[in-house]
Amino acid sequence: MRISGGLWSGRTLLAPRGDVTRPTSDGNRQALFNILQHGLAHQSRNVADLFAGSGSIGFEALSHGAQSVVFFENDREALKVLRKNCENLGLAAESVEIITESRPESWAGLLRRRVERLGPLDTIFCDPPYGKGLAERAIKALLKVPEILQPENALIYAEIGIREETPVFEGWSCVQRRDKGSSGQCFFVRQS
Repeated sequence: MRISGGLWSGRTLLAPRGDVTRPTSDGNRQALFNILQHGLAHQSRNVADLFAGSGSIGFEALSHGAQSVVFFENDREALKVLRKNCENLGLAAESVEIITESRPESWAGLLRRRVERLGPLDTIFCDPPYGKGLAERAIKALLKVPEILQPENALIYAEIGIREETPVFEGWSCVQRRDKGSSGQCFFVRQS
């Protein structure tokens, strides 16, 4: 698995063994960041990577210019790999934080403290296991605390199983859904 673009283009990332996580393919990550940069003209600066696994989406965001990323992951094997990827990329502690809390309902409170230090997020990436409703559950939990996201120009990306319905979030519109392989890539912005 490699970073597909930006500063670290071509750098190798480790992936957890087994089938507990499902790393986003290089092609899907490249398509995601092409859509963000060219289709939606969105620049991610302060990012959350939910269900991070190896951290490939968060690392891709950093490679494309994000200043900080907070990873949410609780699987032991994935955490080892995530930390090793941070080490291999030489990331400074101020640009990366790893949160191991497993309950999405607790994440907003943990992010609130981070926002006090670094400002609100502009991008949430959410790529959970498919078919369990986790994307909708996690994002709805975070949206209960509106100050964790910038009031303007914030974006939510949710990757779901291709057979899953596009989640609905009050005050947000799905501006694009791209189905590829077994996944649906959904892009949400605040309603005007």
